[in-house]
Amino acid sequence: MGDTHWEGQALVDLAFAHWMTFSWDHIPQSERFATDALKIARTSGDTLVLARSLTHLGLMDMVHGRLDDGDRKYEESLQIAEAAGFKDAVVDNLAWLGAHANWRGDFARAISFCTRAAEVARECHGGFGEIYALAFQCLGSTPTGRSRSTSNVQRGVPGVALVSRTDILIGTPAFGDEMSSTIGPDIMRSECANR
Repeated sequence: MGDTHWEGQALVDLAFAHWMTFSWDHIPQSERFATDALKIARTSGDTLVLARSLTHLGLMDMVHGRLDDGDRKYEESLQIAEAAGFKDAVVDNLAWLGAHANWRGDFARAISFCTRAAEVARECHGGFGEIYALAFQCLGSTPTGRSRSTSNVQRGVPGVALVSRTDILIGTPAFGDEMSSTIGPDIMRSECANR
């Protein structure tokens, strides 16, 4: 008999690793691992694995264009994460809720989610989470005529990357190419992404 917590964690980590390839070929494996982790979490009551697997399955809904289903998973995960104090999961869920709001044209809601995500990321020293929350915040700010806000955010990103050492990931060509087409040009054209 194995340790269900670590088995669930490993499955979510595998799901994330496949997700980070940014390849459609890896989506089925990513979804399968996250679904298996969710089953373990629901059976064992492991709240961390439950929160992480729900977030990841929300990403799977997103790539399939099911934003409402993804939102429900992010919201459930957010509720669990806030109650248990899993700040990194709080950041992830808020940022993706912000992205979905942004893609629906609800820019005020997107900015609100992403501002809160960036604040929580700073509290827990989650540099990468802060950067992508700020990226989605920029996307919400630009169409609302808040270009000064976007510029201020962009100027702060290189410092966040330097302090958190996310410059290693963000400086890779695959990450830059994918994020520039996924998140958009507002943040990825900053000097942080173009070292």
